Amino acid sequence: MLNLIAEGNALLTRLEDLHRELHSPYYIFVSGHSRKPTTFSHTKIGLDSEGDIEITPYTTNGFKFYYDLTTVTPTGQQTEKVFVGEKDQNSSWSV
Repeated sequence: MLNLIAEGNALLTRLEDLHRELHSPYYIFVSGHSRKPTTFSHTKIGLDSEGDIEITPYTTNGFKFYYDLTTVTPTGQQTEKVFVGEKDQNSSWSV
């Protein structure tokens, strides 16, 4: 019986927290953006002069792009980095 009372109190507390979260004003906006240099690994597969398969690994430089998503609530502010995508700096792969 005591377990049921404790569980009910915990559920009521959770319900109050959810109600407060749903009815509190908040704002979410993009507060910035950034890019981080990175190296991409590639594999070139071809035939050598004797007709055998030749596998050649190589790397290129590029960037990973992020934006900063800021959430402002009455209890504080939180910022998280969100990965957007990546781009190889070379416009074409090596041949």
